[in-house]
Amino acid sequence: MATILWVLFFFEVSRGGGLGETSQNNRGVAPLIIGLIPILFFWLVAGLYLMAVQNRERYNELKKKIDKLKDEIDHISFGESERFMNIPADSSPVSSKSPEIHEEPEYNEPAGEINDTTFSLPISSNEVKGETSMLDEWNLDTKTLIRAFNMPNDENDSEGYDAIEAVIKIEFLDNLLRNSHELLITLADYDLIMDDLEIDMGLITTWRRFAADSAVGMVSSLGGTGTFVEIDKVSSILAENSNFESLANTFNKQMEEFISKVIPQLSDDEIRELAQTRTFLAFLLLGQVFNTG
Repeated sequence: MATILWVLFFFEVSRGGGLGETSQNNRGVAPLIIGLIPILFFWLVAGLYLMAVQNRERYNELKKKIDKLKDEIDHISFGESERFMNIPADSSPVSSKSPEIHEEPEYNEPAGEINDTTFSLPISSNEVKGETSMLDEWNLDTKTLIRAFNMPNDENDSEGYDAIEAVIKIEFLDNLLRNSHELLITLADYDLIMDDLEIDMGLITTWRRFAADSAVGMVSSLGGTGTFVEIDKVSSILAENSNFESLANTFNKQMEEFISKVIPQLSDDEIRELAQTRTFLAFLLLGQVFNTG
């Protein structure tokens, strides 16, 4: 509209002799320049305005994504994190060989819950008869174990919390899930949400071979997860955050030990289901970076 109005105005002024005698005599250059400069200015302003509108739209989209990621972080952080395991934000990774290994961990149980209830859980259906398995010693069934490794979805996920409370009675699993919890929160702080990742799972025979002897293979052979973007981001976090690197190394060693103890007792379907949990997705994502057995 500004261009049309200017053209009409310019035409009227030109026809009325308002441009001066020099401009009238030099119709090839001066009138053209005088007429085009405002038009170019109008379109430059319009272009800048359009860019501002588009940038604002992008900003609003990014803000929505950030809000969504914050919700996902809360989703991973179990809502009321104190109800989970009372992990302090600056806690160091729990080593499986901690000197305080014989100390009884303290947990704040929600009011009204019974602390001394024991559960008689069924043993995995594919255990070898006559042999005592780790799941048998731990008095856990695979469903509870897998549910705990996926972590509670939110503060209202009673099934997830029940699984956690049953599993963390085992000191080895308690230490492992504490480190998994802290690692998942740290990754979420860097916008790495396990629910957004998909696994390209390796062969079950590779999993069983790795469980028998982790030295013969690499974690990355168990399956790939995350894109090059996520893998590069994890590499950057490891390079700039020494505490996270220490946590990741401890967590990986604990997971390898867990695999050697538990995977041989699981069915193929149970292994596939366990591999889809958030704890294992984080382990496999780190494996793409460490690429070690």
